[in-house]
Amino acid sequence: MQTNIISEFEIENGVLIRYHGTRTDVSIPDGVIAIKAWAFSNRREIVRVSIPKSVNEIGDGAFWQCESLNELILPSSLQKIGKTAFGRCYSLQDENGFIIVNGFLFEHCKSQSHIEIPEGVTEIGAGVFSAQKTLEEIKFPSSLKKIGENAFFACSGLQKITLPNGLKTIGESAFEYCTGIRSLTLPETLEEIEKRSFYGCESLSEITIPKNVKTIGNEAFSMCKNLRNREHFTIINGILFDYDGEDTIVSVPDGITEIGALAFAENANLTEITVPSGIKKIGQGAFSMCKELKRAILSEGLQEIGDSAFYKCPNLLEINFPESLRKIGECAFVGCSKLNKITISKELHAIGAFAFGGCSGLQDENGFVILNGILFGYYGKNNDIEIPETVTKLGKDAFSWKTELRSIKLPFGLIEIGEYAFLHCAKLTEIHIPETVKVIGNCAFLGCSNLKNIRIPKSVTHIGSGAFYGHEEQISGK
Repeated sequence: MQTNIISEFEIENGVLIRYHGTRTDVSIPDGVIAIKAWAFSNRREIVRVSIPKSVNEIGDGAFWQCESLNELILPSSLQKIGKTAFGRCYSLQDENGFIIVNGFLFEHCKSQSHIEIPEGVTEIGAGVFSAQKTLEEIKFPSSLKKIGENAFFACSGLQKITLPNGLKTIGESAFEYCTGIRSLTLPETLEEIEKRSFYGCESLSEITIPKNVKTIGNEAFSMCKNLRNREHFTIINGILFDYDGEDTIVSVPDGITEIGALAFAENANLTEITVPSGIKKIGQGAFSMCKELKRAILSEGLQEIGDSAFYKCPNLLEINFPESLRKIGECAFVGCSKLNKITISKELHAIGAFAFGGCSGLQDENGFVILNGILFGYYGKNNDIEIPETVTKLGKDAFSWKTELRSIKLPFGLIEIGEYAFLHCAKLTEIHIPETVKVIGNCAFLGCSNLKNIRIPKSVTHIGSGAFYGHEEQISGK
Protein backbone atom coordinates (compact mmCIF):
# COMPACT_ATOMS: atom_id res chain seq x y z
CA MET A 1 0.00 0.00 0.00
CA GLN A 2 1.40 3.36 -1.03
CA THR A 3 0.06 6.67 0.22
CA ASN A 4 1.16 9.90 -1.42
CA ILE A 5 0.06 13.37 -0.41
CA ILE A 6 0.80 15.82 -3.23
CA SER A 7 0.34 19.04 -1.25
CA GLU A 8 -3.43 19.06 -0.71
CA PHE A 9 -4.27 15.68 -2.34
CA GLU A 10 -4.23 12.41 -0.39
CA ILE A 11 -3.74 9.63 -2.93
CA GLU A 12 -3.42 5.91 -2.24
CA ASN A 13 -2.61 3.44 -5.03
CA GLY A 14 -4.01 5.84 -7.61
CA VAL A 15 -7.20 6.53 -5.65
CA LEU A 16 -7.85 10.07 -4.44
CA ILE A 17 -8.90 9.49 -0.82
CA ARG A 18 -9.45 13.06 0.35
CA TYR A 19 -8.85 16.64 -0.68
CA HIS A 20 -7.22 18.68 2.11
CA GLY A 21 -6.62 21.95 0.25
CA THR A 22 -8.46 25.26 0.33
CA ARG A 23 -8.59 26.14 -3.37
CA THR A 24 -11.83 27.17 -5.06
CA ASP A 25 -10.52 26.01 -8.45
CA VAL A 26 -9.31 22.40 -8.17
CA SER A 27 -7.41 20.42 -10.80
CA ILE A 28 -7.07 16.77 -9.82
CA PRO A 29 -3.59 15.37 -10.66
CA ASP A 30 -3.15 13.28 -13.78
CA GLY A 31 -2.68 9.58 -12.92
CA VAL A 32 -5.53 9.40 -10.43
CA ILE A 33 -7.74 6.50 -11.54
CA ALA A 34 -10.61 6.90 -9.08
CA ILE A 35 -12.10 9.41 -6.67
CA LYS A 36 -13.13 7.71 -3.44
CA ALA A 37 -16.54 8.13 -1.83
CA TRP A 38 -16.97 11.47 -0.01
CA ALA A 39 -13.49 12.68 -1.07
CA PHE A 40 -14.70 16.30 -1.59
CA SER A 41 -17.93 16.16 0.43
CA ASN A 42 -19.08 19.33 2.23
CA ARG A 43 -16.39 21.49 0.58
CA ARG A 44 -18.73 24.41 0.07
CA GLU A 45 -15.98 26.78 -1.14
CA ILE A 46 -15.10 24.80 -4.30
CA VAL A 47 -16.34 26.50 -7.48
CA ARG A 48 -14.63 24.57 -10.28
CA VAL A 49 -13.23 21.02 -10.61
CA SER A 50 -11.20 19.60 -13.48
CA ILE A 51 -10.96 15.80 -13.60
CA PRO A 52 -8.18 14.22 -15.74
CA LYS A 53 -8.58 11.55 -18.43
CA SER A 54 -7.02 8.93 -16.15
CA VAL A 55 -10.09 8.88 -13.87
CA ASN A 56 -12.63 6.14 -14.63
CA GLU A 57 -14.70 6.14 -11.42
CA ILE A 58 -16.21 8.66 -9.02
CA GLY A 59 -17.41 7.18 -5.74
CA ASP A 60 -20.65 7.65 -3.79
CA GLY A 61 -21.11 11.15 -2.43
CA ALA A 62 -17.70 12.26 -3.74
CA PHE A 63 -18.79 15.89 -4.21
CA TRP A 64 -21.81 15.79 -1.90
CA GLN A 65 -22.93 19.25 -0.79
CA CYS A 66 -20.28 21.20 -2.70
CA GLU A 67 -22.84 23.98 -2.86
CA SER A 68 -20.72 26.50 -4.81
CA LEU A 69 -19.57 24.08 -7.52
CA ASN A 70 -20.82 25.49 -10.83
CA GLU A 71 -18.27 24.29 -13.37
CA LEU A 72 -17.23 20.71 -13.90
CA ILE A 73 -14.92 19.20 -16.49
CA LEU A 74 -15.37 15.43 -16.82
CA PRO A 75 -13.27 13.08 -18.98
CA SER A 76 -14.71 10.80 -21.65
CA SER A 77 -12.93 7.90 -19.90
CA LEU A 78 -15.34 8.07 -16.96
CA GLN A 79 -17.17 4.74 -16.58
CA LYS A 80 -18.97 5.01 -13.25
CA ILE A 81 -20.44 7.78 -11.11
CA GLY A 82 -21.60 6.71 -7.65
CA LYS A 83 -24.84 7.42 -5.83
CA THR A 84 -25.34 11.02 -4.69
CA ALA A 85 -21.87 11.88 -6.05
CA PHE A 86 -23.11 15.40 -6.93
CA GLY A 87 -26.07 15.55 -4.57
CA ARG A 88 -26.83 18.99 -3.10
CA CYS A 89 -24.44 20.68 -5.52
CA TYR A 90 -27.07 23.39 -5.89
CA SER A 91 -25.02 25.65 -8.16
CA LEU A 92 -25.06 22.89 -10.81
CA GLN A 93 -28.86 22.95 -11.13
CA ASP A 94 -30.47 24.05 -14.37
CA GLU A 95 -33.40 26.47 -14.74
CA ASN A 96 -35.86 23.68 -13.89
CA GLY A 97 -34.10 22.66 -10.70
CA PHE A 98 -32.40 19.54 -12.02
CA ILE A 99 -28.82 18.59 -11.14
CA ILE A 100 -27.68 16.45 -14.07
CA VAL A 101 -24.12 15.27 -14.69
CA ASN A 102 -23.23 13.01 -17.66
CA GLY A 103 -26.86 11.98 -18.08
CA PHE A 104 -27.20 11.09 -14.40
CA LEU A 105 -29.98 12.92 -12.53
CA PHE A 106 -28.70 13.50 -8.99
CA GLU A 107 -31.30 15.83 -7.56
CA HIS A 108 -34.38 17.88 -8.21
CA CYS A 109 -34.42 21.09 -6.19
CA LYS A 110 -38.02 22.21 -6.69
CA SER A 111 -41.24 20.90 -5.19
CA GLN A 112 -43.72 20.45 -8.04
CA SER A 113 -46.86 18.42 -8.70
CA HIS A 114 -46.03 17.83 -12.38
CA ILE A 115 -42.47 17.12 -13.50
CA GLU A 116 -40.96 16.45 -16.91
CA ILE A 117 -37.47 14.96 -16.79
CA PRO A 118 -35.38 16.30 -19.70
CA GLU A 119 -34.19 14.22 -22.61
CA GLY A 120 -30.62 12.99 -22.26
CA VAL A 121 -31.08 11.69 -18.74
CA THR A 122 -30.14 8.00 -18.72
CA GLU A 123 -30.37 7.30 -14.99
CA ILE A 124 -32.39 8.70 -12.09
CA GLY A 125 -30.23 8.53 -8.98
CA ALA A 126 -30.99 7.18 -5.53
CA GLY A 127 -33.75 8.98 -3.62
CA VAL A 128 -34.05 11.92 -6.06
CA PHE A 129 -37.82 12.32 -5.62
CA SER A 130 -38.18 10.34 -2.39
CA ALA A 131 -41.14 11.30 -0.15
CA GLN A 132 -42.36 14.12 -2.41
CA LYS A 133 -46.00 13.60 -1.49
CA THR A 134 -47.21 16.50 -3.66
CA LEU A 135 -45.84 14.89 -6.84
CA GLU A 136 -48.80 13.76 -8.95
CA GLU A 137 -47.44 13.24 -12.44
CA ILE A 138 -44.01 12.47 -13.87
CA LYS A 139 -43.02 12.36 -17.54
CA PHE A 140 -39.94 10.29 -18.30
CA PRO A 141 -37.51 10.86 -21.20
CA SER A 142 -37.03 8.27 -23.94
CA SER A 143 -33.30 8.24 -23.08
CA LEU A 144 -33.91 6.72 -19.61
CA LYS A 145 -32.22 3.37 -18.92
CA LYS A 146 -32.39 3.04 -15.13
CA ILE A 147 -34.43 4.26 -12.18
CA GLY A 148 -32.28 4.12 -9.05
CA GLU A 149 -33.08 2.84 -5.58
CA ASN A 150 -35.70 4.76 -3.57
CA ALA A 151 -36.05 7.22 -6.47
CA PHE A 152 -39.80 7.70 -5.88
CA PHE A 153 -40.07 6.12 -2.43
CA ALA A 154 -43.33 7.11 -0.67
CA CYS A 155 -44.50 9.50 -3.42
CA SER A 156 -48.07 8.80 -2.39
CA GLY A 157 -49.59 11.38 -4.77
CA LEU A 158 -48.51 9.51 -7.91
CA GLN A 159 -51.46 7.75 -9.56
CA LYS A 160 -50.42 6.79 -13.07
CA ILE A 161 -46.96 5.74 -14.25
CA THR A 162 -45.97 5.16 -17.87
CA LEU A 163 -42.35 4.09 -18.12
CA PRO A 164 -40.52 4.73 -21.42
CA ASN A 165 -39.41 2.21 -23.97
CA GLY A 166 -35.66 1.81 -23.49
CA LEU A 167 -35.83 1.48 -19.70
CA LYS A 168 -33.95 -1.62 -18.51
CA THR A 169 -33.79 -1.48 -14.71
CA ILE A 170 -36.13 -0.43 -11.91
CA GLY A 171 -34.03 -0.19 -8.76
CA GLU A 172 -34.55 -1.41 -5.23
CA SER A 173 -37.57 0.22 -3.52
CA ALA A 174 -37.87 2.65 -6.46
CA PHE A 175 -41.66 3.02 -6.05
CA GLU A 176 -42.05 1.48 -2.59
CA TYR A 177 -45.08 2.81 -0.72
CA CYS A 178 -46.37 4.80 -3.68
CA THR A 179 -49.80 4.02 -2.30
CA GLY A 180 -51.72 6.06 -4.88
CA ILE A 181 -50.45 4.33 -8.03
CA ARG A 182 -53.39 2.65 -9.77
CA SER A 183 -52.03 2.25 -13.28
CA LEU A 184 -48.56 1.08 -14.29
CA THR A 185 -47.22 0.50 -17.80
CA LEU A 186 -43.92 -1.37 -18.07
CA PRO A 187 -41.96 -1.23 -21.36
CA GLU A 188 -40.96 -4.26 -23.39
CA THR A 189 -37.29 -3.30 -22.95
CA LEU A 190 -37.41 -3.81 -19.18
CA GLU A 191 -35.01 -6.53 -17.95
CA GLU A 192 -34.77 -6.13 -14.18
CA ILE A 193 -37.19 -5.30 -11.36
CA GLU A 194 -35.16 -5.15 -8.17
CA LYS A 195 -36.35 -6.09 -4.68
CA ARG A 196 -39.19 -4.13 -3.08
CA SER A 197 -39.55 -2.01 -6.23
CA PHE A 198 -43.33 -1.74 -5.83
CA TYR A 199 -43.68 -2.92 -2.24
CA GLY A 200 -46.80 -1.52 -0.57
CA CYS A 201 -48.36 -0.05 -3.74
CA GLU A 202 -51.74 -0.96 -2.32
CA SER A 203 -53.84 0.76 -5.02
CA LEU A 204 -52.13 -1.03 -7.90
CA SER A 205 -54.71 -3.40 -9.33
CA GLU A 206 -53.27 -4.67 -12.62
CA ILE A 207 -49.83 -5.23 -14.07
CA THR A 208 -48.33 -7.04 -17.04
CA ILE A 209 -44.70 -8.10 -16.86
CA PRO A 210 -42.89 -7.89 -20.23
CA LYS A 211 -41.33 -11.08 -21.56
CA ASN A 212 -37.81 -9.59 -21.50
CA VAL A 213 -37.77 -9.28 -17.71
CA LYS A 214 -35.11 -11.68 -16.43
CA THR A 215 -35.13 -10.80 -12.74
CA ILE A 216 -37.87 -9.93 -10.25
CA GLY A 217 -36.41 -9.26 -6.82
CA ASN A 218 -37.62 -10.32 -3.39
CA GLU A 219 -40.83 -8.62 -2.26
CA ALA A 220 -41.04 -6.59 -5.47
CA PHE A 221 -44.86 -6.74 -5.36
CA SER A 222 -45.46 -7.68 -1.73
CA MET A 223 -48.20 -5.83 0.17
CA CYS A 224 -49.92 -4.90 -3.10
CA LYS A 225 -53.29 -6.03 -1.80
CA ASN A 226 -55.25 -5.12 -4.95
CA LEU A 227 -53.05 -7.40 -7.06
CA ARG A 228 -54.53 -10.49 -5.44
CA ASN A 229 -55.28 -12.53 -8.57
CA ARG A 230 -56.32 -15.72 -6.81
CA GLU A 231 -58.09 -15.98 -3.48
CA HIS A 232 -55.67 -14.54 -0.91
CA PHE A 233 -52.66 -15.02 -3.23
CA THR A 234 -50.58 -12.44 -5.10
CA ILE A 235 -48.95 -14.24 -8.04
CA ILE A 236 -46.93 -12.50 -10.76
CA ASN A 237 -44.95 -14.29 -13.47
CA GLY A 238 -45.09 -17.55 -11.56
CA ILE A 239 -43.80 -16.03 -8.31
CA LEU A 240 -46.02 -16.13 -5.22
CA PHE A 241 -45.37 -12.81 -3.49
CA ASP A 242 -48.02 -12.81 -0.77
CA TYR A 243 -50.63 -14.85 1.04
CA ASP A 244 -53.03 -13.09 3.40
CA GLY A 245 -55.55 -15.83 4.10
CA GLU A 246 -56.45 -17.29 7.50
CA ASP A 247 -56.72 -20.99 6.59
CA THR A 248 -54.79 -23.42 8.77
CA ILE A 249 -54.12 -25.90 5.95
CA VAL A 250 -52.94 -24.37 2.69
CA SER A 251 -51.98 -25.83 -0.67
CA VAL A 252 -49.97 -23.52 -2.91
CA PRO A 253 -51.71 -23.24 -6.32
CA ASP A 254 -50.33 -25.03 -9.37
CA GLY A 255 -48.46 -23.07 -12.01
CA ILE A 256 -46.08 -21.39 -9.57
CA THR A 257 -42.30 -21.75 -9.91
CA GLU A 258 -41.19 -19.84 -6.81
CA ILE A 259 -42.49 -18.94 -3.37
CA GLY A 260 -41.16 -15.44 -2.83
CA ALA A 261 -39.39 -13.93 0.16
CA LEU A 262 -41.59 -13.59 3.27
CA ALA A 263 -44.68 -14.77 1.35
CA PHE A 264 -46.17 -16.51 4.42
CA ALA A 265 -43.98 -14.91 7.10
CA GLU A 266 -45.54 -14.54 10.56
CA ASN A 267 -48.80 -16.20 9.50
CA ALA A 268 -50.41 -16.95 12.86
CA ASN A 269 -52.89 -19.59 11.59
CA LEU A 270 -50.88 -21.79 9.24
CA THR A 271 -50.39 -25.35 10.54
CA GLU A 272 -49.76 -27.27 7.29
CA ILE A 273 -48.41 -26.26 3.91
CA THR A 274 -48.26 -28.29 0.69
CA VAL A 275 -45.80 -27.16 -1.97
CA PRO A 276 -46.71 -28.73 -5.34
CA SER A 277 -44.40 -29.98 -8.07
CA GLY A 278 -43.23 -27.24 -10.39
CA ILE A 279 -41.95 -25.03 -7.59
CA LYS A 280 -38.17 -24.80 -7.80
CA LYS A 281 -37.43 -22.38 -4.99
CA ILE A 282 -38.72 -21.39 -1.57
CA GLY A 283 -37.47 -17.85 -1.01
CA GLN A 284 -35.78 -16.11 1.87
CA GLY A 285 -37.87 -16.14 5.04
CA ALA A 286 -40.90 -17.48 3.15
CA PHE A 287 -42.34 -19.29 6.21
CA SER A 288 -40.31 -17.56 8.91
CA MET A 289 -42.00 -17.06 12.27
CA CYS A 290 -44.99 -19.26 11.36
CA LYS A 291 -45.22 -20.36 14.96
CA GLU A 292 -48.11 -22.82 14.52
CA LEU A 293 -46.70 -24.56 11.44
CA LYS A 294 -46.38 -28.29 12.15
CA ARG A 295 -46.06 -29.94 8.75
CA ALA A 296 -44.50 -28.98 5.40
CA ILE A 297 -45.05 -31.26 2.41
CA LEU A 298 -42.49 -30.55 -0.33
CA SER A 299 -42.76 -32.06 -3.82
CA GLU A 300 -40.20 -33.30 -6.31
CA GLY A 301 -38.81 -30.52 -8.46
CA LEU A 302 -37.88 -28.29 -5.55
CA GLN A 303 -34.22 -27.31 -5.87
CA GLU A 304 -33.62 -24.62 -3.25
CA ILE A 305 -34.79 -23.68 0.22
CA GLY A 306 -33.64 -20.10 0.82
CA ASP A 307 -32.00 -18.39 3.76
CA SER A 308 -34.17 -18.34 6.91
CA ALA A 309 -37.02 -19.98 4.97
CA PHE A 310 -38.43 -21.74 8.07
CA TYR A 311 -36.68 -19.54 10.64
CA LYS A 312 -38.14 -19.94 14.13
CA CYS A 313 -41.01 -22.28 13.35
CA PRO A 314 -40.83 -23.84 16.83
CA ASN A 315 -43.68 -26.35 16.29
CA LEU A 316 -42.47 -27.73 12.96
CA LEU A 317 -42.44 -31.50 13.46
CA GLU A 318 -42.40 -32.90 9.97
CA ILE A 319 -40.79 -31.90 6.67
CA ASN A 320 -39.64 -34.02 3.74
CA PHE A 321 -36.71 -33.12 1.51
CA PRO A 322 -37.25 -34.28 -2.11
CA GLU A 323 -34.45 -35.93 -4.07
CA SER A 324 -34.35 -32.89 -6.36
CA LEU A 325 -33.26 -30.55 -3.53
CA ARG A 326 -29.77 -29.14 -4.10
CA LYS A 327 -29.44 -26.22 -1.68
CA ILE A 328 -30.52 -25.28 1.83
CA GLY A 329 -29.69 -21.68 2.72
CA GLU A 330 -28.19 -20.12 5.82
CA CYS A 331 -30.31 -20.24 8.99
CA ALA A 332 -33.05 -22.03 7.02
CA PHE A 333 -34.37 -24.00 10.02
CA VAL A 334 -32.95 -22.06 12.96
CA GLY A 335 -35.04 -22.55 16.06
CA CYS A 336 -37.13 -25.45 14.71
CA SER A 337 -36.56 -27.19 18.02
CA LYS A 338 -39.28 -29.86 17.60
CA LEU A 339 -38.08 -31.06 14.22
CA ASN A 340 -36.95 -34.59 15.06
CA LYS A 341 -36.44 -36.54 11.88
CA ILE A 342 -35.24 -35.60 8.41
CA THR A 343 -33.67 -37.43 5.50
CA ILE A 344 -31.25 -35.61 3.23
CA SER A 345 -30.29 -36.80 -0.24
CA LYS A 346 -26.63 -37.54 -0.92
CA GLU A 347 -26.94 -35.13 -3.86
CA LEU A 348 -27.58 -32.24 -1.49
CA HIS A 349 -24.14 -30.74 -0.95
CA ALA A 350 -24.91 -27.05 -0.34
CA ILE A 351 -26.10 -26.54 3.23
CA GLY A 352 -25.69 -23.00 4.55
CA ALA A 353 -24.11 -21.86 7.79
CA PHE A 354 -26.29 -22.40 10.86
CA ALA A 355 -29.01 -23.96 8.66
CA PHE A 356 -30.08 -26.26 11.49
CA GLY A 357 -28.95 -24.16 14.44
CA GLY A 358 -31.09 -24.70 17.51
CA CYS A 359 -32.69 -27.86 16.09
CA SER A 360 -32.18 -29.78 19.32
CA GLY A 361 -34.77 -32.38 18.31
CA LEU A 362 -32.39 -33.67 15.63
CA GLN A 363 -29.67 -34.69 18.09
CA ASP A 364 -28.44 -38.28 18.10
CA GLU A 365 -27.91 -40.45 21.18
CA ASN A 366 -24.68 -38.60 21.93
CA GLY A 367 -26.18 -35.13 21.66
CA PHE A 368 -24.77 -34.26 18.21
CA VAL A 369 -26.76 -32.77 15.32
CA ILE A 370 -24.92 -34.08 12.26
CA LEU A 371 -26.25 -33.87 8.69
CA ASN A 372 -24.26 -34.82 5.60
CA GLY A 373 -21.01 -34.65 7.52
CA ILE A 374 -21.71 -31.20 9.00
CA LEU A 375 -21.91 -30.90 12.78
CA PHE A 376 -24.47 -28.15 13.45
CA GLY A 377 -24.69 -28.32 17.21
CA TYR A 378 -24.09 -30.23 20.42
CA TYR A 379 -26.77 -30.69 23.08
CA GLY A 380 -25.16 -33.37 25.25
CA LYS A 381 -23.91 -32.87 28.79
CA ASN A 382 -20.34 -34.16 28.46
CA ASN A 383 -17.56 -31.63 28.81
CA ASP A 384 -14.92 -33.96 27.34
CA ILE A 385 -15.99 -34.67 23.78
CA GLU A 386 -14.84 -36.83 20.91
CA ILE A 387 -16.38 -35.84 17.59
CA PRO A 388 -17.41 -38.73 15.30
CA GLU A 389 -15.15 -39.66 12.37
CA THR A 390 -17.99 -38.95 9.90
CA VAL A 391 -17.81 -35.21 10.54
CA THR A 392 -16.01 -33.17 7.86
CA LYS A 393 -17.14 -29.71 8.94
CA LEU A 394 -17.93 -27.97 12.21
CA GLY A 395 -20.73 -25.55 11.41
CA LYS A 396 -21.12 -21.98 12.55
CA ASP A 397 -21.55 -21.72 16.35
CA ALA A 398 -21.33 -25.53 16.67
CA PHE A 399 -19.94 -25.34 20.24
CA SER A 400 -20.26 -21.62 20.94
CA TRP A 401 -20.86 -20.63 24.55
CA LYS A 402 -20.21 -24.16 25.82
CA THR A 403 -18.45 -22.52 28.73
CA GLU A 404 -17.86 -25.81 30.62
CA LEU A 405 -16.23 -27.59 27.69
CA ARG A 406 -12.82 -28.85 28.86
CA SER A 407 -11.47 -30.94 25.98
CA ILE A 408 -12.43 -31.93 22.48
CA LYS A 409 -10.96 -34.42 19.99
CA LEU A 410 -11.35 -33.41 16.38
CA PRO A 411 -11.49 -36.25 13.82
CA PHE A 412 -8.93 -36.89 11.11
CA GLY A 413 -10.80 -36.00 7.93
CA LEU A 414 -12.18 -32.73 9.30
CA ILE A 415 -11.85 -30.08 6.59
CA GLU A 416 -13.39 -26.95 8.03
CA ILE A 417 -13.90 -25.32 11.42
CA GLY A 418 -16.72 -22.83 10.96
CA GLU A 419 -17.18 -19.29 12.20
CA TYR A 420 -17.59 -18.91 15.98
CA ALA A 421 -17.36 -22.71 16.32
CA PHE A 422 -15.82 -22.50 19.82
CA LEU A 423 -16.81 -18.95 20.76
CA HIS A 424 -16.28 -18.31 24.49
CA CYS A 425 -15.38 -21.90 25.39
CA ALA A 426 -13.36 -20.43 28.25
CA LYS A 427 -12.35 -23.72 29.91
CA LEU A 428 -10.92 -25.25 26.75
CA THR A 429 -7.16 -25.38 27.34
CA GLU A 430 -5.81 -27.07 24.21
CA ILE A 431 -6.84 -27.99 20.71
CA HIS A 432 -5.23 -30.42 18.27
CA ILE A 433 -6.12 -29.42 14.72
CA PRO A 434 -5.85 -32.40 12.35
CA GLU A 435 -3.64 -32.29 9.27
CA THR A 436 -6.74 -32.49 7.09
CA VAL A 437 -8.19 -29.10 8.11
CA LYS A 438 -8.05 -26.46 5.35
CA VAL A 439 -10.28 -23.66 6.67
CA ILE A 440 -10.62 -22.04 10.10
CA GLY A 441 -13.46 -19.52 10.10
CA ASN A 442 -13.79 -16.03 11.52
CA CYS A 443 -13.64 -15.83 15.32
CA ALA A 444 -13.58 -19.64 15.52
CA PHE A 445 -11.77 -19.62 18.90
CA LEU A 446 -12.60 -16.10 20.05
CA GLY A 447 -12.98 -15.90 23.82
CA CYS A 448 -11.21 -19.21 24.51
CA SER A 449 -9.21 -17.39 27.19
CA ASN A 450 -7.34 -20.44 28.55
CA LEU A 451 -6.34 -21.93 25.20
CA LYS A 452 -2.59 -22.61 24.95
CA ASN A 453 -0.06 -24.25 22.61
CA ILE A 454 -1.98 -23.87 19.36
CA ARG A 455 -0.40 -25.60 16.37
CA ILE A 456 -1.64 -24.80 12.88
CA PRO A 457 -0.97 -27.65 10.40
CA LYS A 458 0.39 -26.98 6.92
CA SER A 459 -2.89 -28.15 5.41
CA VAL A 460 -4.65 -24.92 6.53
CA THR A 461 -5.03 -22.50 3.62
CA HIS A 462 -7.34 -19.94 5.23
CA ILE A 463 -7.60 -18.51 8.73
CA GLY A 464 -10.48 -16.09 9.23
CA SER A 465 -10.37 -12.73 10.94
CA GLY A 466 -10.12 -12.97 14.74
CA ALA A 467 -9.97 -16.76 14.67
CA PHE A 468 -7.36 -16.84 17.45
CA TYR A 469 -7.76 -13.31 18.75
CA GLY A 470 -5.55 -12.75 21.81
CA HIS A 471 -3.57 -15.97 21.25
CA GLU A 472 -1.33 -14.93 18.36
CA GLU A 473 1.86 -15.48 20.39
CA GLN A 474 0.87 -19.02 21.30
CA ILE A 475 0.44 -20.22 17.70
CA SER A 476 3.03 -22.45 16.09
CA GLY A 477 3.25 -24.24 12.74
CA LYS A 478 2.58 -22.99 9.22
